[in-house]
Formats: sequence, structure tokens, C-alpha cells
Amino acid sequence: MPLLRQLFLPLLIPALLTGCVAASPADIPPSPVCAAQPGARADVTYAYLQLEQAMRRDDAAGVQEAVQTLLLTDPQPRPLADAAGWLLGNRYSGQARELLETAVTVLPDDLQLRIILAEIMLDEDDMDGAVSVLQAFADAHPENASARMELALLYLKADRSAEALTLFGQLPASECNPTVRYYHAQALKSVGRLADAAAMLRGALNEAPDFLEAILELALIEEQRGRYSTARSLYETLLTYDEGNQDILLRLVGLCLKEGNPDRAYSIASGVPDSLGFVLTATSQFMDEGRSDLAAALLARLAKNTETPPEIALYQAAVAYENEKNAKKALKFLERIPPDNRHYSKALKLKMQILFESGQLDEALTTVAQAEDLYPGDQELRYAHMEMLMRHTRFDEAEAVARQAMEQWPDDANLAFQRAYLVDAAGDKTRGLDLMESVIERWPDNAQALNYVGYTLADDNRDLLRALDLLNRAVELSPETDYMLDSLAWVNYRLGHYQEAWEHIRHAVSLLPPDKPQDATMWEHYGDIAHALKLKDEAHKGWKRALELKPADTDSIRRKLEQI
Repeated sequence: MPLLRQLFLPLLIPALLTGCVAASPADIPPSPVCAAQPGARADVTYAYLQLEQAMRRDDAAGVQEAVQTLLLTDPQPRPLADAAGWLLGNRYSGQARELLETAVTVLPDDLQLRIILAEIMLDEDDMDGAVSVLQAFADAHPENASARMELALLYLKADRSAEALTLFGQLPASECNPTVRYYHAQALKSVGRLADAAAMLRGALNEAPDFLEAILELALIEEQRGRYSTARSLYETLLTYDEGNQDILLRLVGLCLKEGNPDRAYSIASGVPDSLGFVLTATSQFMDEGRSDLAAALLARLAKNTETPPEIALYQAAVAYENEKNAKKALKFLERIPPDNRHYSKALKLKMQILFESGQLDEALTTVAQAEDLYPGDQELRYAHMEMLMRHTRFDEAEAVARQAMEQWPDDANLAFQRAYLVDAAGDKTRGLDLMESVIERWPDNAQALNYVGYTLADDNRDLLRALDLLNRAVELSPETDYMLDSLAWVNYRLGHYQEAWEHIRHAVSLLPPDKPQDATMWEHYGDIAHALKLKDEAHKGWKRALELKPADTDSIRRKLEQI
């Protein structure tokens, strides 16, 4: 390894070869090794040479043999660290850790060996071990500021910023160089002390004006603080070092949009030499701000370049459809992508989605059939095909697609579940339940099927103990799924376990996303369970919410409300 070859062996080996012969007793005290064990120094010399040769030959066994000799006879930090680095570089991390654990025992006062060991432990998610290795050194060497700094950095890497801050605060001023201030600022930022972090970074930049990482970190913090003018100036400073840095240019685009200056943002984005990745990222920024006109203009500008790949039309179609709500324009863009293009399958998927959502079901089905012929191994197409048919209540056709897909993917539990569900949705409850039971029999950990059968039994008020067992298993497998918790609540209600039912139903409704459609049946269950516990206000709340969601049987819920 370079460190061993260039720094250590050129100085060490000549001394080892001549030390016991040429050294004058008047100048150098007798070496205990030479005096007591005449052959020991030769063994040490051989071990160093063996280590060097083993690393050159990629001989892991030879490396470890030489290291064991050195640990027993003449342990020195540099060759041991070099050997550990070689082991790590060649993916012998376990052996590297074992070597360093022994080395820090033999050489307890060497900080660098402990730092390397702590890094290995951190990579292995052994945070406690990493901390203990450095903490032991810091405790034994309270005067060593470097040890406290390394421990602070370790805490920072492990997202334990409060502990890192305590250690940074204990460092003497003489140790607070720009790099230390930079990391101290990161710890301050992570606990929300943005103003203090900015001040710390400015202190670092006063000492090292060209510290680019500190400039960037300060720009990000000032942007986060809403100090957009200051952040922009810092980003522009960074561009003086690297004029074409696209990451910084994208930061400036986003900053201009935050400042309400989309024209300036477009000017920056359009001034970058043609780059598909850059343009797509900038396009997303414009779309997020509701400026689809600028996104479209940016894409159109790139599309004019004859070297731009034709799949740029895919993104133009997405902008036209998602932001401009112009299905016809989007479909026209998709026609530009030829069948031999690697993104043609994506174009077909977007086309069938646009056609389906525009109410052109037959055209969408024709497109998905075309895609299935071209890409028979794409399972996503089968699911899309089933979804389109199912949403138009063409359940028998959807089941046929599922059955064909199962012939191709017979070991796919989700397909088997989908087929059973479609049979049930088509009105054949008995066959659907039989198919679902088959899913459980073959895939006993399929939470969807467990929930389906368990809820069906509970809703029919039969075989409730088995239903309870099935639903408990479903929730164990998927503990934060609202409708599964609702099912578990319902079977407990049927069994008369009202308190357990109430706990589960409350958990279920707490998981309902407020920005998505909710289930009237779940809220009706909420009301029923609350009513059983004589919680009138909660019962009223559940039934009223169920009515607002327009359930199939509104009369039944109104009658329940009249009871209160």
C-alpha cells in the first residue's frame, strides 16, 4: 500500500537490517529485543517484508499472518493501519475490525487506529460500539482536543446532534479551525439553530474565503431562512469558481421562483447548454410552481436540437396533459416516439392512460392490447388492463385477463388475489370466497387475502373465532393499514368485544388520509361501535360522517341517527 511503501518501509527496513550491528552502545541504549532475544529483530524484519509482499500479491492470508507476528513482537500504528486499510479495500471488513480491536488494546494511546475502527463500526450500524471506542480514548486523554472533535464528528454522522454540539462547545479556540467550524455549523443546523449555524460558517469563511463547501452550506441555510438575496449572492459566488455547475444553476432557478421571478428563472434555465437531465429537473421546478408555459417552452427549446433524443416528446406530452389538461396535444406528442425507441413502452402506457381518463375506453383497450403484444413480460400492463375493465364493471373480462396472466405467472400471489376479488365483484360471492381461501392456503402470509376472508366471515356473522384469527394475522403483517384495522374492529364488535373494537376503529380512522376519498362503511362501523359503548356524541359523529360520504343504504343510517 502507498502509505506503507512510501513513508514507513524506506525508513524502517534499513534500520532493522543494521540496528543490532552498527549502533554504538555509547550512542543508543541496548534494545530489549536485541539484548534478550537475538532472533526477534530478524522475525520483525521478515514480518514487515511479508506484509508488504502479501499486499502486493493480494494474499489475504499472508497479510493476516504478518499482522499477527507484528502484534506480538513489534506493534506499530502505521503498518497496522495500512494492513487494516488493505483488508477493508479488499472486502475483508470482519478481519479488519478484528485486527483493529486487537490493535487498540495493544496500542491504547493511538487515536488514529481508534478512528478507523469507529468508522468500521459505524458502517456496520454499531453506533454504540463506535462511540465507546472513541469515548474511552477521550476519557483517558482529557487534554486531547482532537479526540473530542473526532467524537463530535461521529455523533454528527449518527444524527446525534445534541451530543455533538456539547463536544464542539468544549473545544478550545485553538482547535476551532475552519473545518471544525463547518461541522459545528452542521450540528447547529440540524437542531434548527440556523442563525447560529450561519454565524459559525461566516467565521469559517473569514479564515478561509475559498472554503467552497462552507459557502454552499451557508447559501442553503440562508435560503432556508428566507434570506433569498443573500443566498443568491452566495450561489453566484460559487459560480465564479465553477461557471457551468448545473446543481448551483438549478438552485438559482428554484430561488428565483421562490422570489416570484419566473422570467429570471427561465432565463437562467434556458441559458444552459442543452442537457436533458438539467432541462427535465428545471421543467419539474416550473411545473411545481404552476408555470407549465415555461416548462413547455423549455422542453420545446431542447427539442429543436437535432441531437436531442426523441423521448423528449414523452415529457412534453406529460406537461401538456397533466398541467395544460390538453389530451389531444399530449397524444400528438406521443406519436413522435418511434416503436424502436427504448421509451416506447412508457409512451404506450401514457397514451392508454390519457385515452382511458378521457373516456375513450375502446381506444385505451386497443392500446393496452398492442402494448401486451409488444411487451408480453410486462406485468404492469396486465394490471392496467384489469383496472380499466374493472372500473367499467366489465368484471368477467377482467377476470379473463387475470386468468391469462396467472398462466404466465402462476406463482404470483397478487394475481391470484386479484382474480378472486374480480370473481366476487362480478357477483359470484361463493366462488370468489373459495378462490380467496385457496390464496390463503397457498400463501398463508398474504395479508390482503387474510383480511378479505376474515371480513367476509365477520360481515356474515359466522365462524367469528376463525375470522378473528385471520384478521389478527392480517394486522400483524400490515399493522398500519386502515381498512384491515377496520375489519379487526368489526369482528371484535360482532363478538361483543366492544372496547377492543373501539380501540381498533379509532386507530383505523386516525390513519385515513384527509385529502383522499374515505369509506362510508368504516365510519358507519365507527358509529355502531361507539353506540354499543353508549358514546352518543361519537356515534352521532360516525353515522353523520357516513351519510356525508353517500353510502349505498342511507335509510339504515338515518334510522340509527334517529335513535340517539
